[in-house]
Amino acid sequence: MISSRLINQCKILSPKLKKRFSTSTLKPLSKKLAETDMIIMAEGFVFELERRGYLKHGPFVPNVILDEPDVILQLHRETIRAGTDVVLACQYYGHREKLRLIGEEDKLEALNRTALRLAHQANNEFGGKCLVAGNLCNTNIFEPNNKKIEEQVRSIFREQAEWCVEEKVDFMLGETFHWTKEAEICLEECNRVGLEANINMAIYSKHEDGRFNVTRDGHTVAECFQILQDKGCVVAGLNCFRGPDTTLPLIAEAYKAGFKGPTAAIPMIYRTNEQNPTIWTLTSGGPTHFAELEKFLCDRLQMAEMTLKAKDMGVKIVGTCCGGWSQHIRAMAEALGRTTVASKWSPDMNKHYLFGSDETLSEKNRLSGLGMENR
Repeated sequence: MISSRLINQCKILSPKLKKRFSTSTLKPLSKKLAETDMIIMAEGFVFELERRGYLKHGPFVPNVILDEPDVILQLHRETIRAGTDVVLACQYYGHREKLRLIGEEDKLEALNRTALRLAHQANNEFGGKCLVAGNLCNTNIFEPNNKKIEEQVRSIFREQAEWCVEEKVDFMLGETFHWTKEAEICLEECNRVGLEANINMAIYSKHEDGRFNVTRDGHTVAECFQILQDKGCVVAGLNCFRGPDTTLPLIAEAYKAGFKGPTAAIPMIYRTNEQNPTIWTLTSGGPTHFAELEKFLCDRLQMAEMTLKAKDMGVKIVGTCCGGWSQHIRAMAEALGRTTVASKWSPDMNKHYLFGSDETLSEKNRLSGLGMENR
């Protein structure tokens, strides 16, 4: 019980000291939320690994964690330099079901523990300034009203969550859930090991009953967020499937419907729109779907703009999902007025030989000297 003396001492603290006192006992994610305007969380490792030739479209299993761990370490370094506030362990699609599909279940624990240790190692190289998060994700086997399947899903989450707490992560990210119930199970397992959680949903555009923008269980985004919050979720949000322009409106609708609480917007970095709200209809589909997506990539300016829009809405966590990388993260951080390690190399077009205005540049070699400014 808090003593009356301590309560009286708190009453006379300065606002600055009150804030320090009030956040000192908070867990890491809640503390960070209280201390900063927005948290930036870099994701997108799976797609970036595929682009660099270390992972296969289709299975999307990050075997590279064990095969070439230095590659993962370098990706973490790049996102920390760019301004992420969270080092997310590369555990996405590193769960038992995905490893079963490629016949490598025996590597499960080693893959997860190595991913977690690499995240800590990278963070420590930069003075431990970021939070380190474990990562649970969609199992792809969940079915409603099937107790046997639910227990299999719970078992997948449980073993990963236990490794995460043993490896001392600061909080858990659970993501890309289509079913509210699967997200609830994930959250329960995070709560069971005493870790705070940010749970993010991936919303298809149309439900089988004809409704739009609801979970597979039929919940609106606001209803889903409220269910998760009531069960102890610290931050509820959206990730994957949708780009910035079709992610933020769903969060805005949730707030309009009455949801109150911290939210996260972690979109895919593709230009989805009203006609094509998810990436699944941006292409013709089939074996070339993911390769075709590249022509729809967002640029860094669009991600900076999205960050500011999200901040104005009250979103507390922003980041990059599939397709995003460090140039997007740096632009997002700089949009918030932050200077990152990588900001040393932010563009200085004044020095460009064609577009620059430095007085020492050769006029005849600039576009203005060729009369080509508008061509």
